[in-house]
Amino acid sequence: MNEKSRIAIIGSGSWATALVKLFLNNVESLNWFILEPEIRENVQEFHHNPRYLSSVVFDINKLKLHDNIVDAI
Repeated sequence: MNEKSRIAIIGSGSWATALVKLFLNNVESLNWFILEPEIRENVQEFHHNPRYLSSVVFDINKLKLHDNIVDAI
């Protein structure tokens, strides 16, 4: 099977934020489930997590944010 792997990160804490940054350096796209709307909106608009590792900037073009865990996985 030649189907591309899909990666989903669940949560928006410091570990999840760090993993997202690491994976984004090596994949074409990544699904990120963030339950809190204010964090999800901040990542979408300002490209960083306001609560954890706020100096880390994400390539938003590779990131797909989700508020539904089933859609993320």
